[in-house]
Amino acid sequence: RAASEAASEDVQVGRVGAGTGAMVGTWRGRGRARPGGIGMAVVRRDDLVVAAFLAVNAAGDVGRSGTSEAIADGTFVDWPQDAGGLFDARGNTTIGMVVTNADVGRDGCLLMAGSAHDGLARAVFPPHTRSDGDALVAAATGARPASDADLDVLRAMTVAAVERAVTTACGPDADDGYTTQPGTPSGR
Repeated sequence: RAASEAASEDVQVGRVGAGTGAMVGTWRGRGRARPGGIGMAVVRRDDLVVAAFLAVNAAGDVGRSGTSEAIADGTFVDWPQDAGGLFDARGNTTIGMVVTNADVGRDGCLLMAGSAHDGLARAVFPPHTRSDGDALVAAATGARPASDADLDVLRAMTVAAVERAVTTACGPDADDGYTTQPGTPSGR
């Protein structure tokens, strides 16, 4: 009850809570890293909703153009010669969850969790390194019936929500401590 009474309509993202000391881009060395943080995004299609909430502390870079910037003519041009040693320690992890209002059941949640990792890989380069302990889970409220076709749409929405949540966590305002997502219910 106390949590419900303390809840606000705004959600803080960026360098707050679990995201306070988070860093991204450590694969190039600490000197090239930048702040990570808490990220959140909501994706809607008609009455289907997918929300993603993540704590982003990835070894890879966020907010760059990903592989398109690292690969030229099929050759990795942006890979540090000494990067191998940077991946040895388990110093990074991105954790989070996606939630839908659809009734997708256990198997649907497993598929959505897999799609959440696809969204992470779209937002982070390189993704899922040896030093990352990434863990993303999915849950469903079951408030809206869902067909098999809906599950395909929900999985695409999951990719988009996670990708957006990662960039929200590490956006330009993350250095200021936090940003706010107005009108997004928290704790209710």
